[in-house]
Amino acid sequence: MRRAGAGFQIKMIEAWVVLPALVAACLVAAGPRLRRAAVLAGTALAVSLAWLVVVGFVPRGERPHVDGSRGDTWWEMVFGYNGLGRGLAGGGSPLSATAAPYGGPPGPLRLFDDQLGGQIGWLLPLGLVLLAACWWPHRRDPLWTLWGGWLLTAVLVLSFLPGLHPYYATLLAPALAAVAGAGAPVAWTWWRERAGLWWVLPLGGALSATAAVVVVIRAGGPGWLGAVVAVAVLGAVLRGARREVAAAGAVVLLAGPVAWIAITPAVPPNSMHTANPVAGPQTAVAVFGVADPRITLARILGVPPTGPVPAIDAPLPGSDVDPALLAHLRARHAGERFLFATGDASTASPYLAAGHSVLPMGGFTGFSPYPERAEVAELVRTGQLRFLYLTAVPGLPGVLGERAAWARGHCAPVPLRTSNGMTLFDCAPGVDTATP
Repeated sequence: MRRAGAGFQIKMIEAWVVLPALVAACLVAAGPRLRRAAVLAGTALAVSLAWLVVVGFVPRGERPHVDGSRGDTWWEMVFGYNGLGRGLAGGGSPLSATAAPYGGPPGPLRLFDDQLGGQIGWLLPLGLVLLAACWWPHRRDPLWTLWGGWLLTAVLVLSFLPGLHPYYATLLAPALAAVAGAGAPVAWTWWRERAGLWWVLPLGGALSATAAVVVVIRAGGPGWLGAVVAVAVLGAVLRGARREVAAAGAVVLLAGPVAWIAITPAVPPNSMHTANPVAGPQTAVAVFGVADPRITLARILGVPPTGPVPAIDAPLPGSDVDPALLAHLRARHAGERFLFATGDASTASPYLAAGHSVLPMGGFTGFSPYPERAEVAELVRTGQLRFLYLTAVPGLPGVLGERAAWARGHCAPVPLRTSNGMTLFDCAPGVDTATP
């Protein structure tokens, strides 16, 4: 439970997906079940929320603004933007409505689609069949309850969460490995001895092998391979050669992952792959939602909402310093506190890494309302800030549009061609910087 609390500090509510299984394992174990479950669940919650409680006592003026929160609270960021905002379309996050189809449409077959099937979905049929057959005989075993509960909870969450990165499927890996590893020997004994559930292992293996072959074919692999192996397995079954069947099934089951490992390319630094690290073959472009992907990329990464959508192997927008922009800014820097301010953290990060003082406005997504326009105007008025570097095309929603409109109305656009198409505004004295 302490580890679940520590995991909360890294991935927040995602770490709580395992809590129902942990509590259920406590309830089936011997000893004081309810008291143990209550103590461990309380420990997990206390460790999870300790940091939020402590930070909550720090006055707002004495700590950084909270990204992902319009009210500048950690609770809203954790349980709104990174909680209900991702779990419910439009719930708590302006980005929720555009993130829904990311990972494929929600539904019972989502973990087998072209974005998630190659992650771990191909092994799910075997794991679920083994769990269904083996749990009842082992229902008093807390480990079966733990790993089986973890697997079922994670499957439900990942199948029906409106939007998720495909790499979130790693949440299934520990539980699926434990269930398959513990259940396969039991099912093998049933099959070898022709016990009542002898069909469990061939059924689960055949379903997962089929899923693996489908993923390989979907990724452009040889479709005939699946047919050849299927004929070989069928022939072994008709001859009653159980070991040959098991060997052929294992080859089919593992052929896909072995092939993916063998053909995994080197990922260049700062490529689009780094925003969504995945296993298995990349068979589909990651869908950034129902909106035009260029609009969504503009919101997240500060790129203009026009032109082609970056390919998965293209450089991550805003990942490098623009030499022409930097030269222009440094030549005109007169001791201001900030070299420039920009509309999102991603655009600011390479300049910050290079040692320049940059003000990232709007947080990671650009939707954070901090700093407010009055604060920006005051920084300009007092000579602490001269340049704004923004995506300033008309029609951007929310805070992004408001910030761009303020820049167009109070600063002068600089005729400088930038690498990502964003606009540099000069807010030097002589330009009206009064707050609208």
